[in-house]
Amino acid sequence: MKPILFVQARITSKRFPKKILSKIGGLTLLEILLKKLKKIKNIKKIVVVIPDNKKNDLLQKKLKKLKIAFFRGSEKNVLERFYFAAVKFKAKNIIRITADCPLIDIKIINKTIKRFFSGDYDYATNTMPPTFPDGLDCEIFKFSALEESWRKAKTSHQKEHVTPYIRKMKKFKKVNILNKFNQKKIRLTIDWKKDLVLIKKIFRHFKPK
Repeated sequence: MKPILFVQARITSKRFPKKILSKIGGLTLLEILLKKLKKIKNIKKIVVVIPDNKKNDLLQKKLKKLKIAFFRGSEKNVLERFYFAAVKFKAKNIIRITADCPLIDIKIINKTIKRFFSGDYDYATNTMPPTFPDGLDCEIFKFSALEESWRKAKTSHQKEHVTPYIRKMKKFKKVNILNKFNQKKIRLTIDWKKDLVLIKKIFRHFKPK
């Protein structure tokens, strides 16, 4: 069964508000990411999961304009947001990507999907341990694992970051994708305004690709 790709997004980041609506070459970071994700062939649908508070209404308007499916749920309990999104869209397998990673590599995502289905795994990732640059993170997990997490997760950390419960519990069958070289110290994600400066330089360097 083809997985549904959930993009975790918000515009209320304390460190860099509205960062995913920052533009490079006329497109927002969110648009750049979605344009790239649409090239993945082995997925059923792309859904952006966003907080249900008024501050993120602007993000909803943007997604409607782009004609991208979205789901709104708890801002702080992201695990719950993902669970109810999965229920609504009847997702049996879920890919989790965060919206502040415009340089995400679809080859890595495709490799993770392939590995996930190769051994009837509950969870596949490239971050356990991380060997790829920060900003190329990918996770895929079964709905059954997500549901148990939603029912049994206790800590705020588990609820905010969606998969810590799955990663911790030995009962789940897990697999990790390793990079040929350990590049975990490289940052290609956007948490601060200075990160955006670097990302813009990278885009300019490789333009028009």
